[in-house]
Amino acid sequence: MKNNEESLDRLRIITSHISIGLLIISLTARPFVSGLAVGAGENALFWIFSWGAFLFVLLDLCLKKSERISLFPLSIPLTALLAWAFFSIVWAGDKEKSLFQSMIWLSDFFSFFSILYWSQNQKIRNLFLAVVLSCFSLEMLYVVYQSFIDLPGIRVLLQENTDLINTIDISSRYLSLFEGRLEAGKAFGHFALSNTLGGYILLHLPLVCGIVYLQWQSQKRKETIVSISLLFLSLLAFICCQSRGSFLCFGLVGLGALFWGGENNAKKNKRQIIIMGMTSAFSLLMFIIFLSSNALSFLGHKGISFLMRLEYWKASISIWLNNLLWGVGVGNFADHYYTTKSVWAEEVNNAHNVYLQWGVETGIIGIFLLLFLLVRGKSLLLCSFREEEKKEETSLHISKILLGAGAFSFFLLWSLGGSFQSTSLVQVYLSPFLPSSLDPNKLETVVYHLAFPFFGLLWYQGVNFYLRQNFTQLRLFFLCGLLAFLLHCFIDLNLYDPGLSQSFAVFLGLFASFSKTKPLKQKFPRKSLIGITVIFTILMVAVCSRGVPHLMKVDTLMQNSRQEKRTLQIQKNTQGYQQAWQKYFFSLEQILILEPFQAEANLEMAMLLGFEGARIRRLNRQNLSMIHRLFSKAHEHIERSYKYKKNNIRNLHTSAEFYLLERQTWKRLRQVEQAEKAEKKTRFYAELLLKSYPWKAPFLFLAGKIEEEFGNQEKALSLYQKCLYAHDMAYFSNYGISPEEKVYLLKKLSQGAK
Repeated sequence: MKNNEESLDRLRIITSHISIGLLIISLTARPFVSGLAVGAGENALFWIFSWGAFLFVLLDLCLKKSERISLFPLSIPLTALLAWAFFSIVWAGDKEKSLFQSMIWLSDFFSFFSILYWSQNQKIRNLFLAVVLSCFSLEMLYVVYQSFIDLPGIRVLLQENTDLINTIDISSRYLSLFEGRLEAGKAFGHFALSNTLGGYILLHLPLVCGIVYLQWQSQKRKETIVSISLLFLSLLAFICCQSRGSFLCFGLVGLGALFWGGENNAKKNKRQIIIMGMTSAFSLLMFIIFLSSNALSFLGHKGISFLMRLEYWKASISIWLNNLLWGVGVGNFADHYYTTKSVWAEEVNNAHNVYLQWGVETGIIGIFLLLFLLVRGKSLLLCSFREEEKKEETSLHISKILLGAGAFSFFLLWSLGGSFQSTSLVQVYLSPFLPSSLDPNKLETVVYHLAFPFFGLLWYQGVNFYLRQNFTQLRLFFLCGLLAFLLHCFIDLNLYDPGLSQSFAVFLGLFASFSKTKPLKQKFPRKSLIGITVIFTILMVAVCSRGVPHLMKVDTLMQNSRQEKRTLQIQKNTQGYQQAWQKYFFSLEQILILEPFQAEANLEMAMLLGFEGARIRRLNRQNLSMIHRLFSKAHEHIERSYKYKKNNIRNLHTSAEFYLLERQTWKRLRQVEQAEKAEKKTRFYAELLLKSYPWKAPFLFLAGKIEEEFGNQEKALSLYQKCLYAHDMAYFSNYGISPEEKVYLLKKLSQGAK
């Protein structure tokens, strides 16, 4: 019997080490491959770690001697929220986007409960916090480098080589994002946007301030100097991101913390009045400045950002009123925003208010579920500042977990190639000191590979430093970080960014581990838990063995197809064109075999077949059967894409372009019936496009070309006139129309004026 118990204890130790190791891998790698530009496959890779960690939590629960398992108070509302997010896929226009966003939140859900479960052990909780803060310190170092060296260097490089941007291996989808980052001059770290970086810093910065405060009180000179240095680095990075909303939230929560601290002093009445007055006056002043002036533009180039957010929220409320009960489906906000926004408002893909966007996407039911979560979460807040109870400490080999998980994390980052890459600036800064025979690209590769051991060592030293802190005394600072982040969610998209949503889930799990809330009266039977564990294991094996590799393979093929497309576009001779066309066609075909309803691949295949049909018409007018087959096949791809992405403006735009091309082809072949069918389809998609987004230059220009093609010169000129005054005419890349199209537009308008 004793041997059985010892074996069971050893088995539980193994499960704990594996689960904690998987969590550390996720905590280490996730912040550095964050952002909107990361592919579905790379995001899905992190599902393995969160699902795996949760699986071993379930196994540990099954190995416990207790017959019934107590439930944490937030278990039911969190499960209900997540279930409703998945259920919204049923009525979502873009089911692929809805499913993907729900899967991201599901992985965060598993991370939260895994962190909460293991953090009941104080030693493990400190380990998680040390890893999180060490990664935060590395990110702050990277942000400062990016702000003072990386971005200025790239701007100088592009000014001296104006054509260099055309040679950068980056898809047109992210080219505008890249240009926007260079123009804005704000640091964004490994996140897609500077405001998202601001949210990430908000979550961690109060904890760093708390560590400095404790070190200062303890009078440990060396550790105090290190803590102050890290705080200075964090504040410098915070300033570099130039997120005014983050500064405002940090200031308000800081004043709130002072007010709360003053309440516990002997002379609390006067302090309460003074601090409350200061907080109210500061809040009112900041609101007036944001609303009515451009006085804070030194913190960012867009002084009317608050006014713009009011317009986002106004449009969001209009969408919500039109979809009151069910919402539009998780992740589908962008496809409805353009139909309700004002002409002057910016193009955005989110409401810049997490709570409002959740309401828009999930309706009244989703809002009630969110309120249910907030009511249940109140007890978590009230019980978090009771005295720390002594808990049973389990055997844990921290050094082994850190070395194994850390090594794997940095190998993962190296293989993904997106973390501490030094970019092409290596050759810019070092080329004057190097022999001309040395290839700068090889040098860059060497520096890139040498950076990983260096940053790995910094990460490990950071973990060791933070492990020596007493995090139990930092609960107030911990709470300040969470409240600042949640306050920032009122003015930004935080929880819709994969890296940020995981960071919040981790912090919430760690904070909940401080709480002394009583478990729910309902307890889960152990037999049912074993059944759930078996089902979960089967699902995880299916997801990890087929789902994630499948998505990563599709991602790789999509990247290859974009490269093949660029190669096809620059071909000039017939033989080279044929070879490039075959390669591009094969790449798209491989994607569609794996994922038949992949919208982008279906659209690209339709356009490829359409252009080939038009080319055959120019070379051999008699080959009608081949042209007919090509266009018929293209129709299948267009319809398949539309079925699963009905409101997506990119789909509508591409479909209208395709049918216009088909109509022109059949008209030149004098196939009247086919031309009329194509004309109807062209009008159908063009009308849907302008209904969805009536004031965008490329769409107005396309609609004008369609009307001109159909002989409606007066209507075409009217659309061209609107296009001329569209606010995005001046933008480069895929936001506006090309220089050649602008010349054509002005020529037509001048002819019409005459």
